[in-house]
Amino acid sequence: MAQNQILLSFTALLENSEVSERIFKVVEKNDEFIQYTVKDSKVDENNTNQVIVTLEKILPINTEFKLTVISILDETGRNLES
Repeated sequence: MAQNQILLSFTALLENSEVSERIFKVVEKNDEFIQYTVKDSKVDENNTNQVIVTLEKILPINTEFKLTVISILDETGRNLES
């Protein structure tokens, strides 16, 4: 992926709708006040158990991050637990 993208894999197939709610929180592991804004998220058309999260800014190199899935729906419309 690009330096501003994260690829997430889930065991369940995901709802692949433009209006589907997907909410993520990305922070620096050692300083959780530094949060990165999610610009977009799309389910991979070739693999519907993966989602591509695009951030507004480029992620710094040699930094660890913590990503929290706040809300994402499976193919039946049920919210997956984070």
